[in-house]
This record gives sequence, C-alpha cells and structure tokens, in this order.
Amino acid sequence: MAIKLSQPLVVRIELLRAHGFLDEEIITYAGNGDNKAFEKVGSGEINFSSLFEFARDHKDEFEQAITEGYQIKFATINGIKTLLEARFGLKEGEGYIDQNESLKEIKLSGADEEWLQKVLSNNWSVTKMGDSLIIHLTSYSS
Repeated sequence: MAIKLSQPLVVRIELLRAHGFLDEEIITYAGNGDNKAFEKVGSGEINFSSLFEFARDHKDEFEQAITEGYQIKFATINGIKTLLEARFGLKEGEGYIDQNESLKEIKLSGADEEWLQKVLSNNWSVTKMGDSLIIHLTSYSS
C-alpha cells in the first residue's frame, strides 16, 4: 500500500527530482535537514522544513514513499497544477486546459499516465480521452 503524503511534501519531492536529485540523495539530505543541498531548487526560495521534519520524524515511511511510491492524501486543483509543472513541466494553456473542476488535454506517456493515476488522491479521477487525459474532481473529500 502506498504511503500517503501531504500535497506540499509531494510537490517538494517532485521539484527535487526535476532538479536532478536521486532518490538516495533526497532521503539522505532531507533526513539530515541539509537545506544547503537544496538551495538551487526554486532559487533557494522554497522552504523544505516540512520535508525535513517528515523525513526525521517518519524515517521509514519517508524512505518507503521515496523508493516505492506514494499517494497524495488530499489534492486541490492548484496543487495538481503545481505538481504537473514540477514533474512534467506542463503549464496552464500550454500543457493542459483548466476548466475549474477539471484539467483537460493533458498529454503524457503511458508510464507517466500510470504514475499520475496512482499518485492523485481519491477525490480525483483520471480519464483517457483519445490521446490525452482529463483529471476531474469527483468529491470534495478524500
């Protein structure tokens, strides 16, 4: 069963991966609270203290989440948009269309589609429509 993480933790993990950090490095640096290692991410303006705290207080869960995968506890539309940009470089109007309670025309590879379906919280559904995806809000609670 996937470890459930807060949306802000997931976004930070994916930002680190997008900046070239390997899973082992994320585990080590976050576990040590090494903010200096992450300074280049977001021009040093991203606060990683919640990631450090979770890595320190929930070491085994953190390592499992990084190495085996995770699911977002509760996702918001803006959090999903941030995640799409952090992980895939997709931006509104360029990589998808925002229709308030859904995001349309998302084009991802098969492996990335599968990842997205596993990661999103239960209050969202991912549907394949032709060669693109639609992410749609299914409920206001997870």
